[in-house]
Amino acid sequence: MYIPNICKLYNIQVPEKEKYLKYIHTTNYSNLSGFSDYLYEHDKKCNKKCMNCNKRIEYVRKSIETFLNTNTKSIIDIPCLNKKFLETQQDKIFFCWDMNNFNIDYISNKELNCLTINNIKNNNTIVLNTESASRIHMLLRWKNHLGVLLPAWQIKLKR
Repeated sequence: MYIPNICKLYNIQVPEKEKYLKYIHTTNYSNLSGFSDYLYEHDKKCNKKCMNCNKRIEYVRKSIETFLNTNTKSIIDIPCLNKKFLETQQDKIFFCWDMNNFNIDYISNKELNCLTINNIKNNNTIVLNTESASRIHMLLRWKNHLGVLLPAWQIKLKR
């Protein structure tokens, strides 16, 4: 629904679904020639007054909102997420400099253990309750130009 609308804005061909799904997670714009390469080049020339860019941003934001609101429970596998958090974050020690001293911090296992989905914030962030008072915020965003390539989760622990 959203890709055809974006393509219509720029009068470009809608990419084949299989090809789009194969290459959307890559960094090579030419893999989706006529789509991602065109949008990338257009973004480089675009300014804040560009109506097509503003409309595309609106479509992309709406697509994220729709995706999260209709699929949250199926896209967030809490046991799998907990396992990944423990594998990648457990036992890490963080040294933080406050302009005077080094402070040591770490993430407890209770903070890494998600229990439930709390809510969706700002139509783009899934908030998860943990075993502690902390919450995990998972922002769904695009790494390379909004709506062009590399959808990704930006994950933060909020105490």
